[in-house]
This record gives sequence, structure tokens and C-alpha cells, in this order.
Amino acid sequence: MSALICYRNLVDPSACTLSATVGTVVAGYPLDNLKTRQLARSTRIGTIGTPKITVDLGSQQQLDIVALVGINATARTSGDVTIEWSNNGTSWSTATAACPTDAGAPDLPRNIIVRVRAAGVPTKMTTRYLRITPNWGTADGYREIGRLYIADSIVVPEGCDAGWTIGCSDRGVLDESAGGQFYADRKARSRVLTMPMSALETGIAYGFADDATVGPSGPSLDDLLIYAGKTGDVIVAPRAESPIWLRRTAIYGHLTEDSLRITHRSGKYYECTLTVEEEG
Repeated sequence: MSALICYRNLVDPSACTLSATVGTVVAGYPLDNLKTRQLARSTRIGTIGTPKITVDLGSQQQLDIVALVGINATARTSGDVTIEWSNNGTSWSTATAACPTDAGAPDLPRNIIVRVRAAGVPTKMTTRYLRITPNWGTADGYREIGRLYIADSIVVPEGCDAGWTIGCSDRGVLDESAGGQFYADRKARSRVLTMPMSALETGIAYGFADDATVGPSGPSLDDLLIYAGKTGDVIVAPRAESPIWLRRTAIYGHLTEDSLRITHRSGKYYECTLTVEEEG
């Protein structure tokens, strides 16, 4: 199964503008909050009618994923979101953006992370405009989104190495009384992903062929480490071939400092181990 790594959010640059169906944005929760990293600064969209968020990336961009992080869904179904794309902002086509129906692990962070494709086309999409329709069920009178993340990705076709791990960081405290009774002070829990990758060819490590004399534009581990470092927000998934694996294993967070290295092994082969701490 392939793995993927996203690190340049196309929503963040000032050239990207956001708009929504008139009258649907709840006062005090503006669309610009979708550009903030802190998920508590969210956007809220009313549920009456079929509200849509339109994204103008400012120019044609290649992208792989669209993520809506920190949503207020009560369940997860295949109809959680509809995504359309356009090259001119006028004529729209519905993209393939499969969400899983998943009743398991209800305490996972409420994120939608989908790989977006033009219908019938298996490769990454290039477009300027996207239109997002949130459809998830909610007990509130609005649909909430903490962060919008649209990005190209590094794809590791053969996946990461066996032995990748997802652990849990629990900030809670468990106190024991003199009588042996336990009292839990539960706090937020977050996941930690450690993803080793070896036998990576130069094209993944540095973004060009081993015998190249020109480096083309595109994602690479070299660019990831320099651009994101330990402070940039990333989305990393050790298994990304299906919507259900993407939901269960993709983590929105940041890299640890010990992740920021590429090791040359031999010839055109390199290795890298990424550790991602989840944010929420």
C-alpha cells in the first residue's frame, strides 16, 4: 500500500481566496479561520439549503488531497463531502473524492481527508478552482471546520517499511487514593506516528532522477524538511490506498526534530524516518 506526505498547504498563501454561499457563514466564525492552524479558531457554515465553499487557488495548481480538519460530524459516511473543480470558476465538474463509511473508532479526530481526482482519471488533479459542499450529519445547527488543507503530496508507491507505529499521547492524570480508588482527570489525547522508509529512490528523496541535470518543480523529502521543518503543519499517512485506511492512519500535525534528515544508503537509494505528532 502506498504512503503519502503533504506539507505545502495551497490554502495559506495570500493568492488563495475563499468565498461561501451568501448568508451561510455564522457571525464570528469567518472563512479566514480556515487558514489558521489552531483548530479552535473555526469556521461555521449554516445547514439550511446546500451551502458551498469556493476556493480560488490563484493559479493552476497540482493537488492530491483535500482535508477538512476538526469538523463536527456525528458519524462518518460516504456522503460527508462533495467536491467540484473548475478551470474557469464558471463551469464545474464533480470530482471523485471518496469518503469511507466507518462506524468504528468514534473517538478518532473528526477529520475528512480525501484524495481528489477528475472523474475517471487516476492521476493527480491540476485546477485553479474547487467548490466544497459539506454534507456530514451534525447535532448542531451548523457545520464546523477547523482547518482547510489542500495540497500536493509525496507519494511512496511501495509504502513505508513494515514496523510503522501509531501510538497515543495521553495528557490525562490518574490519581490513586490511600484506599486504592482511582480518579481520572481525562484530557485530550493525540496520536504519534512513526513511519520508517528505506530504499527510497532519488526521485522521492530529492525530486529528480538520479542522472538528472535539472530539478523540476514538485514535492520531495528534501523540500519537506526545508519547508516544513519541525514547525510546519503536515498530513502524513502510512497507508493511503483506500479511504478507510486514510481515515484510520492519516495524521494532521507536525514533524519532530529527529525526523529532519535523509540518509544515503547506496547508489540511488536513501532512507528517512518521519515522526509526526498530532495536533487537535
